[in-house]
Amino acid sequence: LKRLSYLLEHIFRMLIVKYKVEQGSSMTEAIRDLKPPVFFKHLDLFSENIKNCEINQINFIFTKLIQCKKNFIEGRLSSDYYFLTSLFRLLKPQYFS
Repeated sequence: LKRLSYLLEHIFRMLIVKYKVEQGSSMTEAIRDLKPPVFFKHLDLFSENIKNCEINQINFIFTKLIQCKKNFIEGRLSSDYYFLTSLFRLLKPQYFS
């Protein structure tokens, strides 16, 4: 559950930056405004991830991860099972359209 929470936070931060960029901010400015800041050694990879994803893709992944966490908390499925099956589904490009 801890790793899932970290991943959710990372995806949420990507979503924040993507929204700010769509609102007219530069990517550098949007990333710089994040609190806590992105670790300097991860800045290039974080920026690359944002550039390579559309906002609907990030939002879709975030929604699936929220559902995964919800299912785990409610005791429906193990988070590992739901996370892995969701991850495999996410790898199929038609889920992003």
